[in-house]
Amino acid sequence: MNLFLIIILSLIVLLIVLTIILGLIAYHKMYSRTKEPYDVTKIPDEKFIFPPIVKTKCAELRSIPCEKIYIEKRKGVQLYGELRKANQNNQTPTVILFSHGYRSTGDNDVALYHNFFIKKYDLLSVDHEGVGKSGGKRSGFGIYEHEDLLLWVNKINEIYNHNVNIFLHGVSMGGNSVLLNASTKMENVKGIISDCGFISTYSMVHCLTKSYFVTTLVCIFNSFVIKRNIFKYSTTKTLKHSLYPILFIHGNKDTYVPTFMSEKNNKVCSSKHKLVLFEGATHASSYLTNPTKFENEFDQFILENTK
Repeated sequence: MNLFLIIILSLIVLLIVLTIILGLIAYHKMYSRTKEPYDVTKIPDEKFIFPPIVKTKCAELRSIPCEKIYIEKRKGVQLYGELRKANQNNQTPTVILFSHGYRSTGDNDVALYHNFFIKKYDLLSVDHEGVGKSGGKRSGFGIYEHEDLLLWVNKINEIYNHNVNIFLHGVSMGGNSVLLNASTKMENVKGIISDCGFISTYSMVHCLTKSYFVTTLVCIFNSFVIKRNIFKYSTTKTLKHSLYPILFIHGNKDTYVPTFMSEKNNKVCSSKHKLVLFEGATHASSYLTNPTKFENEFDQFILENTK
């Protein structure tokens, strides 16, 4: 065996080993289920990045009676959701299907919005696979989650006997999850609201690793782990074939999911759409920065698309 061939084979082996090592590290940090579920009410104030009122609103939400709903995703994996109904006088009720952020749960992240939903709309907040009260050993970083939302849309139609207006609303990873369904026909879905969603799973992993080389190796390995080709899940490509009105929301000081991601999603979106930027808002903090503006934009979007 000549020296050149030995070098080539050694490099291939090295790349495989690096892919496995980096992939395993990323898997445990990004995909695997955490031992202790995330709970905003239990985070010490000095480590909590949001205003203390978020904890109060989270506890308040949990005190409101709800209908606990379970659906089976596949054998051995149940998904959990909580349905809270408002006093709506409409002949056709409106339901907000809420998709939470990375490693969080539905009732944690709804509190970021001070629970204003349940004053006017029915709210189904769900725990995605691998977190909270749902089953599963791992998250999908938006990929499993957008598939789960299709099951929840079907469940809402079943509960409301197919007489319902459904809006998908997600924050961060959840904002990406709802957008990945923009080109999929969904019964009675009237619109999508994405708060600080990203442009692709690959791009978001790159934002975390800061290296295209590491990102590529991580995504190769984890494509095998989660049994999905991570490289093909592009939000921007999906939005070029969007079937629904979309409201994009983003803080202009967001550095975790950079603001340009919503700007790019808005630019390529083929359906009716609007981008609303919140001055001074960091990640997932648009509502907290300007609740009046957020509620007005949200309510106007619902009204325009339920006429």
